[in-house]
Amino acid sequence: MGEYAVRDDGVKVKIGTCETMYYLRFEDREKVRPTEGSAFGAFYRLPYPDEDNVKPGEYEPYDRFEPLPGFTLEGIDPEENAGIIQAKAPGGVLISLHCYHGLKLPLSTNEVRIFWNGKDPDYFVLRWVRLLPGPVLKPVVGCKYCGALWRCEWDEVLPYVQNPELRHRLEVYKTLNLKHERG
Repeated sequence: MGEYAVRDDGVKVKIGTCETMYYLRFEDREKVRPTEGSAFGAFYRLPYPDEDNVKPGEYEPYDRFEPLPGFTLEGIDPEENAGIIQAKAPGGVLISLHCYHGLKLPLSTNEVRIFWNGKDPDYFVLRWVRLLPGPVLKPVVGCKYCGALWRCEWDEVLPYVQNPELRHRLEVYKTLNLKHERG
């Protein structure tokens, strides 16, 4: 279900879907009022510097993410955390495979052979910041192919954010957390 709000300039805009605020940064909450039947969610858009002049509700693309070159989730069990990806072949064939987020390939069978073909070394991306009780903001990392999500700690993620201005803004989010966690 769509979530809507009225901006300070009086324009009604879509801010997200259910708990995912595709069109709203965390700090944008002060610039809009949810309409009746709508509410702020738990997942917020990253504060990209190149979007500073964009008004809440107008961010595009809606599903933007930040690459995390070299990032891996320590201790992840690929079997327990497998997602699903689909591949299309000519003639209407659709193949569903387990996604192990670059940690391993699905098993081949007598009828299906699976190989790497220029394997992407960077499966993981920073997708959202999540608002938790406290309030506390945490980074949410996802597999860019199947969409599986994991909440992480800031110190796990920040070293992999390549854009220095975005990294600085996320460090501010981390500082906000420390203020709330200390009481």
